[in-house]
Amino acid sequence: MKKKLVAILIAVTMLFSIFAYTPLAFAQEKESDSYGEYAYSVLQYIDKNLNERRVGTDKEKEMADYLKAQLESFGYEVEVQPFTYTRKGETYNSQNIIVTKKGNSSKEVIVGAHYDSVGTHGVDDNGSGTVVNLETAKRFVNKETPYTVKFVFFGAEEVGLKGSKAYSDAMTDEEVDNTLYMLNMDSILAGTYRYIYSGNYNDETGKVENAWPVYQAMQLSNALGTGMRYNDTELNLDYPTPSTGNWSDHASFRNKLPYLYFEAVNWELPDDPDHPEEGSSGAYETEIGEVMHVPDRDNLDFIESTWGTRGKDTITAYCTLLDSVICQLSPDGLITPQKDDLKAAIEKAEKMDKDSFSAQAYKEFEEALKEAKEVENTEYVLLKDQNTIDKAAEKLNKAMQNVGYYEKIEGLSLKEKTATSLEISWDKVNNASGYKVYKYNTKTKKYALLATIHNNKKTTYKDDKLISATNYYYKVAAYKEVDGKDYVGPTTKSLKATTKPLQPVVKLSSTSKGKVKLTYTTKVSKKTDGYKIYMSTSKNGVYKLLKDTEKTTYNKTGLKSKKGYYFKVRAYRAVDGKNVYSSYSTAKYIKVK
Repeated sequence: MKKKLVAILIAVTMLFSIFAYTPLAFAQEKESDSYGEYAYSVLQYIDKNLNERRVGTDKEKEMADYLKAQLESFGYEVEVQPFTYTRKGETYNSQNIIVTKKGNSSKEVIVGAHYDSVGTHGVDDNGSGTVVNLETAKRFVNKETPYTVKFVFFGAEEVGLKGSKAYSDAMTDEEVDNTLYMLNMDSILAGTYRYIYSGNYNDETGKVENAWPVYQAMQLSNALGTGMRYNDTELNLDYPTPSTGNWSDHASFRNKLPYLYFEAVNWELPDDPDHPEEGSSGAYETEIGEVMHVPDRDNLDFIESTWGTRGKDTITAYCTLLDSVICQLSPDGLITPQKDDLKAAIEKAEKMDKDSFSAQAYKEFEEALKEAKEVENTEYVLLKDQNTIDKAAEKLNKAMQNVGYYEKIEGLSLKEKTATSLEISWDKVNNASGYKVYKYNTKTKKYALLATIHNNKKTTYKDDKLISATNYYYKVAAYKEVDGKDYVGPTTKSLKATTKPLQPVVKLSSTSKGKVKLTYTTKVSKKTDGYKIYMSTSKNGVYKLLKDTEKTTYNKTGLKSKKGYYFKVRAYRAVDGKNVYSSYSTAKYIKVK
């Protein structure tokens, strides 16, 4: 990070926007406690072995190589993006270190921090942002993410954001359109307070626009207890909250993408204590003044001896928040735990009848329902809370298994029909004891129990000894046996099914030249509406429809004498605009007179 007191003079407000995502923090508390441990151990190594990482020097290159080796040890394929820049007529070389974590979507987010420093140990500026980025890349190597994440370590920030500018300039229009936001971390160790920024001030509207990421991130921070703040202090005269200046790598992206910026400083104190009327940009940083860019201060010995564990705690807080940001920030709104299954369970439970189950079962059910409603009415932000929601739904569903309520059966349909039988089927109801099949009685004009099936896996029933070409009506309900009593759920809607007409028996005769007479008067269903007559010149050939008739006889004329023909017939009954057909008759052969 450049010294803010200098950067403020040259900063130009740029349009930008933020992206936020609710925390998918580790579900177990022990895992959550480990946030920041690896990051701080790397910071200790940097403090002793990789200080004074001036731009274009061997130390900066050594730091880049160290980061590359660490990332490769995690399992990443590392991309090195070299770039050059000119300063005071001299050309310098540097590089960005990049890894890609594939997500569920090809949409991308960029998470970045610069790793170079000035002539200090550079643990605050910006070893801190570097190690938080490194730890998070390590955590996410095998962790599911909603979007693809680009973890980027920028070189040459201290001489004018050269690394982030090189990265930003190399992005194609398609890559920009495919990127949801850029997150930048700079100097997040020594500062008194923890801040998050986003958005760009619009002079015409007088509003900070595109700042949704910071609002989502603040929701996460509040839920996690990481203590993040906005820069909405009386001394902030130049940067409308929650936006900020252009003194770090987010500035290379803010005209293209929404951004989110992490920084630990102090907006409660003026940049110049002798001129408080000039306001604050957070540059004073701590209660005793600036740490970044100060050789005697930007090292762990000074920071730890002055503020104890505050720096380490701040690293932990940003590691914790960043995990959740990556997993939950979304331009469509914070990704939060889902309650659909819980709501469905509560909706079912509220339809239950107290008289349908035993007193003890009802007591357990009441307790589960009360707990489920409390969970439903609680606003959960963190994805780890999905476990609490799922347990409440599971407990309520289990309680309902001990009482006489089961959801209405779905999928009741006719599976197979013959002239004397109908087989119906339906979808299985989990945890039911079995099913009750009901049939409409035309004499009593009521549905009567036809059969009880004592097996919830058997989801078919065959009703036989029926009358051909006749309509029948069925309903089915699931039941649960509790304490020797069957508790029956709601019945399905009525299923109308029709048996087939009887298969016609065809007789042929030819007593006149070129003429065949067909009769099929035996085995005729009383409710048959008609017959379709077919003819072919070969037994297994194509049969042509000759006639659709209500009569049980038919004369076919105009045939060739001495030639053989095949005939077959099928009967039908018209039901609700469709024909229910019998089986085809046996094909009959005759040689025409």
